[in-house]
Amino acid sequence: MGDGDDKELQALLDDIAEDESIFQYGDTGTIDTGIDYTPNYSWAFPQPDNIEVPESGDVKIGDRSLKEFMDKVESRLAILTPDSKKLEKFAALRRAYEHYKTLESLCELEEEEDEDEDVPF
Repeated sequence: MGDGDDKELQALLDDIAEDESIFQYGDTGTIDTGIDYTPNYSWAFPQPDNIEVPESGDVKIGDRSLKEFMDKVESRLAILTPDSKKLEKFAALRRAYEHYKTLESLCELEEEEDEDEDVPF
C-alpha cells in the first residue's frame, strides 16, 4: 500500500467519524466474517470423593428411593444389623453374632487351589 492509499483510507475514516448518521447509539448489525463459530460448552464441576447423606436423607433415582431399596435388600438377604444394647445385655446373642461374623468372613475367603484348610471357630 502506497502513501497515497494511506491518505485515502485516512480521509475515508475521517468522513465516517464526522458523519453521525452512519452509526447511531443503539444500532446493531451483523458483520459476516466467514467464520462459523458454534460454541461447544463443557461443564465440569469438581466432585468430592464421597457423597454423604444424613440419616434422615434419601437419594431418589426417578421415583425410586435408594434408602428403601437398600433396606429391602438387607431384609431379603437377612443381613444382620445388631442392636449394641442387646449385644451388651445378652451374652448368647453376642456369641451368636460373633459366630455369624466369622461365618460371613469365611464365605468371603478366596479359595486356594493347592490347600484346603479348616478354620476353627
